[in-house]
Amino acid sequence: PEKISAVFRAYDKAVEYLHTETAENYIDFIIEEQSFPAAIKDSLVLPEYHKAEPPSEAIFNDVVLWMQEKELIKGNYEYKELTSENILN
Repeated sequence: PEKISAVFRAYDKAVEYLHTETAENYIDFIIEEQSFPAAIKDSLVLPEYHKAEPPSEAIFNDVVLWMQEKELIKGNYEYKELTSENILN
């Protein structure tokens, strides 16, 4: 749980950075690290990122059902057994 919480904290910190900094401060880094052609610099649009949050119970149940139908998992899984809001702190 501690390592997962650390990943969420780092993700949230990155989201906060993207919300507070202008694209010109990081776009060259993204282009270089993702091997995008430099010519797309002025047309590259990133999605709006949001801080980490647990999935809704409805989405969780849909995923479990889909995985069961695809025979990717066996058995039933309950939302409260596999999620924790405490991990986001």
